[in-house]
Amino acid sequence: MAKIKVGVLSGGISLEREVSRLSAENVLQHLDAEKYDIFDIIVNKKAQFFCDNKEIKYLDLGKKIDIVLSVLHGTWGEDGQIQTILDKNNIPYIGSNALGSKQSFSKITTKKILTQNGINTPDYLILNNHQKHKVTLKTVTTKFPQGCVIKIDNSGSSLGIFICHNEPQILNALAEIERNFSAKETFFAEQYISGKEYTCGVIGNDAKAEALPIIELVMSKSANFFNFDAKYTGESTKICPAKIKPHLTQNIQKTALNTHKALKLTDFSRTDFIHNNHNELFVLEINSIPCMAKTSLFYQALSVKGIVFSDFLNHLIAKKVSRKMGEL
Repeated sequence: MAKIKVGVLSGGISLEREVSRLSAENVLQHLDAEKYDIFDIIVNKKAQFFCDNKEIKYLDLGKKIDIVLSVLHGTWGEDGQIQTILDKNNIPYIGSNALGSKQSFSKITTKKILTQNGINTPDYLILNNHQKHKVTLKTVTTKFPQGCVIKIDNSGSSLGIFICHNEPQILNALAEIERNFSAKETFFAEQYISGKEYTCGVIGNDAKAEALPIIELVMSKSANFFNFDAKYTGESTKICPAKIKPHLTQNIQKTALNTHKALKLTDFSRTDFIHNNHNELFVLEINSIPCMAKTSLFYQALSVKGIVFSDFLNHLIAKKVSRKMGEL
């Protein structure tokens, strides 16, 4: 029987390129070479595909491989663009489709869908990037006098997020956005909520979707929220499973499942939460392609659940092959 040809896509055009490569390294190490012909496909900063240092055109990718597993994080990987390219070229892939990816990558769209589905998320205000900073400052402080979080709509790994407790911090955030992001970027202010942060992965689809063990995220003094450095440079402690009461465990896992389904995600996701002192739970963000590196939250949760990563990958591939055969 011929081996299944699996292409692992990583790299990409976003600031999360290196994180994507860490995910790919772990995936490639856990794919069984006796079962699969494995292709390490690297996407460069110009969105060109390379394998063994040779460029591959989109049209030729489907001739070379049977299934794609993309661990492209951020822009072009989780926003529906790569999924659209694969769809147009009839290349099967593991993970969420273009619609689910696009919806979940936009924080504002995610908030609208969560609200429509009765899922708690912090109040927010879309900002006008053509206004003078002083006008924006007044708008934000009037809406959120207790503090806010200013966020770029389409950005992953907690990049482009600014915690603001006073007016100088808001002005600094607006200046940083103006300096480091395109004028076309949409951004918004979100109600600041003090509390404990948690994250919960989901695997599977629809009625068969299953929540993974919850991880509590304990920040170091230098990280006031679960930012990029806290995620990837050790500026946080991850407790899995989280040492929380059963009713909170049930609430977080149920909400993670409902979020996964509401956004029409497939195969895997990871949702970030905050739980305040009034026993209220809020969804902060969702990742349609969570980091899969050995040090990642998703990998840790799978391990605590007792799921061997290579078995998890085998299951994803087998399920996709089965779906593909059913479409023939």
